[in-house]
Amino acid sequence: MARQVVARINERQWDAETVNTVENPGKLTKNKSLDLLNDLRDKYVDTASKYNYHLMNHAMDFINSSAEYIVENTWGHKINGTYNGMLGQLQTGKAEIAASALFITAKRLPILEYVSMTTPTKLRFIFRQPRLSSIRNIFILPFSATVWGLLYGVLAITAVSLFYAVKYENNLEKHEFMKKKKKRTCKYMRASWSDAILLTFGASCQQGFFAEAQGVAGRLVTIVLYGAVILLHTSYAANIVALIQSSGTLIQTVSDLLHSPMEIGVHDIVYNRHFFQHYAHDPITNQLYHKKIAPTGKKPAFYGMEEGIEKVRTGLFAFHVERGSGYNLIRETFKKEEICNLHEIPLLQPAGAWVAVKRHSSYSKLLKISFRRIQESGLQNRGYLRWFAKKPECDGRQSSFLQVGLTDICLSMVALAFGMVSSILILLCELKCYKRKKKLEKSDPYRNKKVNKAAYKR
Repeated sequence: MARQVVARINERQWDAETVNTVENPGKLTKNKSLDLLNDLRDKYVDTASKYNYHLMNHAMDFINSSAEYIVENTWGHKINGTYNGMLGQLQTGKAEIAASALFITAKRLPILEYVSMTTPTKLRFIFRQPRLSSIRNIFILPFSATVWGLLYGVLAITAVSLFYAVKYENNLEKHEFMKKKKKRTCKYMRASWSDAILLTFGASCQQGFFAEAQGVAGRLVTIVLYGAVILLHTSYAANIVALIQSSGTLIQTVSDLLHSPMEIGVHDIVYNRHFFQHYAHDPITNQLYHKKIAPTGKKPAFYGMEEGIEKVRTGLFAFHVERGSGYNLIRETFKKEEICNLHEIPLLQPAGAWVAVKRHSSYSKLLKISFRRIQESGLQNRGYLRWFAKKPECDGRQSSFLQVGLTDICLSMVALAFGMVSSILILLCELKCYKRKKKLEKSDPYRNKKVNKAAYKR
């Protein structure tokens, strides 16, 4: 169960009376944190709690007092007019100070007086930018829309030029054949649109054709076509390799995250549940919560710190967490190449968390002065830099290439399957037409002679 720490303060004077005080360094999500308050192990666990614990110790030194800590299960909820947990200790007068950093709310003002803002709250969605292939069709990205349009235009012009060149050459060859009775030694192209289009399209895919043009004009068009296609294919292939290895920067806003295929998770801590359920008034945030975080009929996607960060490392997953705590764990578990495509997006922007005392406490002014001195001396900034990690820096070097997966080649496999199915359907249609033609020839011998005669003239 999560624990809260409560403390009683004793003044360091010979004749001082004992004053009950509540010190709550923060909501402790793991019981072992009580044994790790004075070292730097597992900094990602209850980071704010440990950080505020040390600030409160500095404050006790400034006012020449010592603290006695009490453990509570919660910050405190109002039940039948009274609070439980840490706030209950303050409300009943059993304690003076809440060392836990608290958010300012209207309901707490009657029983609390806020002393100093100690913990800037930076909640972020932390994720690894996904591969371009998981979001976009990388097979159309190497060329811009203008280049694609010009490419198709050139292929169309080439097909038209080839058709008329072959048609003219075939007419010349027909007259020469009638004069010299030459016998063809190779398969020449027919003057048909199907042959011209198939040759042009096949050339764009670096495929040959079963026939060739016989004249200079047709062969020149074919050579120019193959030369242009080789240059285009070289540029296209080189860019595809770079795109497969690239993560891209397509997800930059919460709206991008909502419409992306990424899964969403939230650090399972009280204020995260509270903010998402009660303070997410933005329409995009509401959609994100109800569609991806807590969809109807499914278990809400609230995870522990270790599980959430591991999901970020291994898949298409964005984790909403306090950035300093999250980066503490990321530094320990991520490889260098996995750090380079880390990205963060702010969503909720709550005000910083404050240390508070009970209303009309005699320690209010003393603690305000103490925390001001802590800030001015740099102790607060030093503690924040020690406990809350910055985003790990990428050294700009990838130690290994990314493997090509099914996601990267999915569209090419779809195109291959479409081509295979289409070819089978066309083959079946041709066989049906051929059988029908044979059947008609058997039933009408005169028609068969006319067909053979027409073929001979052709």
